Amino acid sequence: MGEVRSFLWQVVATTAVMGVMLGGAGKVTWAQVQSDNSHPLESIQADPLLPANASDRALTPSEIRRLTLQLDELNTDARAEFSAGNVDQAFVIWYRELRLRRVLGKVPEVTALARVGDIAWRGNRKGDAQIITKRLQQVEEEANSATELDLELWGALGRAYEKLRVPERAIRAYEKILADAQEKEDREAEIAIGNTLGSLHLDWFNYPQAATAYEQLLKLARQELEESQETFYLEQLAYIYDKLAQPEQAARIREQLIDDYTQKQQLQQLTQLYLDLGSDYAAIDEAESANQNYQKAFDLAWSQQQFAYAREALQQLALLYRNYDELLYAIQIYQESLKVEQYAYDFYGQMHTYDQMGQIYRQQNDYAAALAAFEEGLELAQALGYQESYFQEQINSVRR
Repeated sequence: MGEVRSFLWQVVATTAVMGVMLGGAGKVTWAQVQSDNSHPLESIQADPLLPANASDRALTPSEIRRLTLQLDELNTDARAEFSAGNVDQAFVIWYRELRLRRVLGKVPEVTALARVGDIAWRGNRKGDAQIITKRLQQVEEEANSATELDLELWGALGRAYEKLRVPERAIRAYEKILADAQEKEDREAEIAIGNTLGSLHLDWFNYPQAATAYEQLLKLARQELEESQETFYLEQLAYIYDKLAQPEQAARIREQLIDDYTQKQQLQQLTQLYLDLGSDYAAIDEAESANQNYQKAFDLAWSQQQFAYAREALQQLALLYRNYDELLYAIQIYQESLKVEQYAYDFYGQMHTYDQMGQIYRQQNDYAAALAAFEEGLELAQALGYQESYFQEQINSVRR
């Protein structure tokens, strides 16, 4: 029944909504809606709100002002119906408003289409959203065929498509404006629209396109000496290259971010950055660079008593040595990690570290050391009431 109702309201006729007038007592009935087969936004017919002969001439400024106020009141009436739960009736009124907005020009119409389209989308009224999107596409086709680029209209179209969650068309609209700004070397406009495109690509998980947008914005920020924006673009790019699983590109960006944070004395943010950079280098098999960054992360974290970061740096460093089969060094790092964990009263961390040490000792066939490590882990597990059976199994395995 809901689908039938939605379909019927998609074919609301111009004549069916004629009764919904400012100051009028008429209400559209289901019988009126069902008896009419025209499209609610297909064409403009005579409406009591339109001045005489409005289709044959341009409206005067006073007529435009009067009609704008009347249409704002229609929107208010629609919102009142919507709030009262009369959603179908609200859209009847909104469709009338949208048809009449067309008389005021493309930009006012598109702005109104965006407003109502957003309500339709949020209310899961797919049919209404499709009707409004179709009208936007018609306006877009007309804008494409125009001899001059109407920047205000393309901006309105981009925003409208965003509201209706049609990202590919929103991007196409914004790219028209971006190309114009680049041709005119309008840096301010280029940066503004570039930010819009970058954000839109990110919102829709278009990471390759987002990377391209923010790389260009970073270049512009450096040309314009916009240091605060430069930091933001570097942070966005680091995030994007992580999502793209491109550690080499991420490392390139993070090296620049480290310089930026160091100059600004943002030391707390540096610790995580060194950790991430170490992971980037580890991922591309640059062990020495990874080692250096993990050590820098530890030194900085320890100096600021960031014990969680300090432990993570040591754990990552130990894992790095294990991956390169440098087990003696890995054990030494785990021993240092135990000191940090004991200092910070991190019992779960200690338990995990004893487990890792036990695994390495067993791998080296040093069963006495492995047994001692697992027993230390069991003692902590019993105190915590966590993973006791696991450590008992490890102990039994070593004894066998």
